[in-house]
Amino acid sequence: MEVLKISTDWAKDEVFSSKIFILFGMLFLLAAIGYWQLGKTITAKAFVLPLFVASLLILAGGVGLFITNKKRVTNFETH
Repeated sequence: MEVLKISTDWAKDEVFSSKIFILFGMLFLLAAIGYWQLGKTITAKAFVLPLFVASLLILAGGVGLFITNKKRVTNFETH
């Protein structure tokens, strides 16, 4: 039963870390919006698209990990 407890704790920790990924993705998205709205120079405007793409990738990874590991936690707890 110790393996089951370790697996459940691991999945719960993965859920927590995926929440951190989602938070960073949202921060990157806010930075992209900030550069888009407040950027005055050409260099600042050039950061909008890369930050937006990076935020989407980080958010996709975080949401994917969150959904997958949330299902694992409930699956481990039922067994």
